[in-house]
Amino acid sequence: MDVGDIAYIRVSARGGNQQLMPIKVAEKIIRHTLEGSVTSYIIRSPTGEDYELDPEREEFFTSIDDAKKTITNEAMVTVDKVIEQAKRLEQKYFGRDIMKQDTPLTARDHDNIDTIAS
Repeated sequence: MDVGDIAYIRVSARGGNQQLMPIKVAEKIIRHTLEGSVTSYIIRSPTGEDYELDPEREEFFTSIDDAKKTITNEAMVTVDKVIEQAKRLEQKYFGRDIMKQDTPLTARDHDNIDTIAS
């Protein structure tokens, strides 16, 4: 990211809800140490407050589309877990009923259906 770029971070709001907040890069800091170079940013929030963002420790998105993809993928993982749990409970408690429903009809079953329909 460069100075002046807009990015997005997730913040927790009251009630545990997450929000996506736009931020603006106010300063780019590059530290050269014996271990190598480390980049961090001073970012400005919509309220005008500045604070340091460490990209090694904090998640941020450089585009709204990247944020949307990540948040959507995380939501789908949660949805998949809920569905899998429902399938496990279905199998555990109604497994025999499911097996009966999945059993293919035989010729005798077709005759009975025709008799009932008449």
